[in-house]
Amino acid sequence: MTRFVFLSIFFLGWAFYEVSGGKDFEPAPPERLAKSDPVDPPATREAALKGEGAVDISAALAAESRPVTDSVPIALVSAPAPTPSEERVALIPSQEELEAVAIVEDAAADIREVRGSRVNMRSGPGTRYSVLATLTRGEEVEVLREPGNGWAKLKVLETGRIGWMSVKLLRSVE
Repeated sequence: MTRFVFLSIFFLGWAFYEVSGGKDFEPAPPERLAKSDPVDPPATREAALKGEGAVDISAALAAESRPVTDSVPIALVSAPAPTPSEERVALIPSQEELEAVAIVEDAAADIREVRGSRVNMRSGPGTRYSVLATLTRGEEVEVLREPGNGWAKLKVLETGRIGWMSVKLLRSVE
């Protein structure tokens, strides 16, 4: 079994290597990198020892060992890009959206009352969930959702508390 695991890991690693380009892989230069101004040539050790300006001696010593180039260094911070006008979203809803909201708001609330003398309202649809509150007979609740599993998600009208209760323990208000 361990041989199979190691062989699988080896095969997946090899496949990833090949799919990503193998030995011929060369990363493309990022398009959105910020451009900076050309860097002044670093100070030499003699300038640092003479005290000409504020010069970092460690940078001056390191500069002697590498050639000075006039290239622009690539920054690791990307430049901000403007948001394309096609992606902008209107903040004012359309007439169709307003009509759809009006239809949803017109739907009557499903108001029911508790049928049992003392009924537990739970945090989930089942007896394994914790008890949030105990409701008494006649308390009115609004059924928010009834998924069809014998439980209903409801909101107590008096307190606004939300929880779950068995559908068998609720009756319609007449």
